[in-house]
Amino acid sequence: MHAELRAGITAILFSLGTAAPLPGTTPSEVLARAKAAHGGSAWDRVGVLVMPGSVQVEDQGEPLDGETWEDLAHGRYLRWYGSGEALRWWSFDGKDFRMQNGVGGPSYLVPGELRDQVARTCAYMHARGYWYPGRFPAAMADLGLKQEEGATYRVLLIKPRGALPLECWLDADQGLVSRVTWTLRQGTWRYTFADYREVAGLKLPFLILCGWEGEPGPTRIQAREYRFADRVPAGCWTRWCRTPDTAAAPAEAAGPLP
Repeated sequence: MHAELRAGITAILFSLGTAAPLPGTTPSEVLARAKAAHGGSAWDRVGVLVMPGSVQVEDQGEPLDGETWEDLAHGRYLRWYGSGEALRWWSFDGKDFRMQNGVGGPSYLVPGELRDQVARTCAYMHARGYWYPGRFPAAMADLGLKQEEGATYRVLLIKPRGALPLECWLDADQGLVSRVTWTLRQGTWRYTFADYREVAGLKLPFLILCGWEGEPGPTRIQAREYRFADRVPAGCWTRWCRTPDTAAAPAEAAGPLP
């Protein structure tokens, strides 16, 4: 695969055994129980979720401060880390994917049908689309139980509209999302979610690992806290911004919950 394409996709992505589907339980029922394990109806009141923390990329030194912004109602997201020449950010405003390397560098759209699909796949994951089939329609299939490294998972195959098919691995004991993966020609990209803690009635992961399966050194995203936002900086989904700037920056409503 061309290095440029791989680098672009990796920037966007920065969200075995066999078993027959279990009878008598639909994917929708499985996900309804999983949503309850993550906090149930408390999720219905969340508009924008902000996660300050740090990002550590393999072979790039110490962890760098960063933030992740997730618009659960509309599938928009922003992630950034670093500062100055080391600043990296990428965002999706529901239509276009953007990325920028370095302060003052160009903010540019990333073209291509494949990258659009990957961006929309990430949007589905950031928005917890599997909790809300009415907001984010998707075809689903139950792949049953799978075991790996002594743990048992309930695995669902989900194909969101306009996005790539993804596998959602649920811890069979607790019902929490353990990983989300999707496969491209060059390999399988994996998000792993761990260190779940309760925040305002929600179960949220404080450790996220992401990277290509079979390759060393996944990117490590460590949350310091989670916050909820009713308003966001104007243009938040099309440019880099950070929490300390929000008080002085023009604000726009996060948007009503569908």
